[in-house]
Amino acid sequence: MKNNKTRRLYIRLTEQQFEIVRKKSDDANMSMTNFFLDLLGIEKAIYQHKELIDIIYKLVSNDKRVENNINQVAKHLNQNSERISDQVICDYIDMIEKYMNKRDKIKRVLGRLISLMADYRL
Repeated sequence: MKNNKTRRLYIRLTEQQFEIVRKKSDDANMSMTNFFLDLLGIEKAIYQHKELIDIIYKLVSNDKRVENNINQVAKHLNQNSERISDQVICDYIDMIEKYMNKRDKIKRVLGRLISLMADYRL
């Protein structure tokens, strides 16, 4: 939901102060208005840091690599099942279950984060 801001507030800054505020708001990928509102605690904004997007990308791409490795190991186990002990297979299954639980938690958090980002149209 968009709030129509009709009132203006003017402040005086030195060139150096202005550049500091501009850089900080740019780093947070926010307008100066939203930056000040967030800073004052009037409207909390969700930051769209480049680092956050990079982290999400790394998580997703790492997840794909792990799943590819899991598939390769499963294929190897299937092809060589007669030479692999039951304990190795049980250990592998335990490892997969732990990974799946962690992956599910990460996906839930990412889903909430993406939902929040969509709500704020970042």
